[in-house]
Amino acid sequence: GAAGVTINTGQANRLAFYSANDVVSQSGFLAMSTASSSLGIGTSTPYGVLNVAATNTPNLVFTNPLGTVNAKHFYASTTFGNDLAFGIVSDNFNTLTELFRFSTTTRFGIGSTSPAATLSVNGTALISGSATTTGPIYVLSTGTSTFQGGVSATGTAGMASQGGLTITGGSIRLASGATSTFNGGLSVSA
Repeated sequence: GAAGVTINTGQANRLAFYSANDVVSQSGFLAMSTASSSLGIGTSTPYGVLNVAATNTPNLVFTNPLGTVNAKHFYASTTFGNDLAFGIVSDNFNTLTELFRFSTTTRFGIGSTSPAATLSVNGTALISGSATTTGPIYVLSTGTSTFQGGVSATGTAGMASQGGLTITGGSIRLASGATSTFNGGLSVSA
């Protein structure tokens, strides 16, 4: 090699690196496809501009050196169930805190490692705008749910509550010729 540097033989489309101060070797885990301008890490056949293939987790870590304590390393990683999870890694790289995931069952979970519906939120959710659904909205909680802009139920299904319904302020308006049944009575207070 030039100037006392040993250059080992390599394989086409593999990236080289210094394996010692004076030795250049090929990398079996870094591959470049000149035909598609793709870089592969952990794969010799990259698909896409950057293809990372890893069995260790997390698969990919992004670091913001200006971040706060235990909130400067973010990860994206596949899980043992083949979901795609995103979260934060502690500064000592010992603790992964998952924030959200995309599941292979087409579900998205925020604060949930096992989303039970198309959108699962474990914690508080804020929708600042209108939300329209053609199916029911389930609130599975022992707490209270507040709809500051009101609730409008149209169609034949109406509204149902197993734990009771409290209306403070505003009014109740029945705009159809249908009847309403209150099996446990109706209490109205000012």
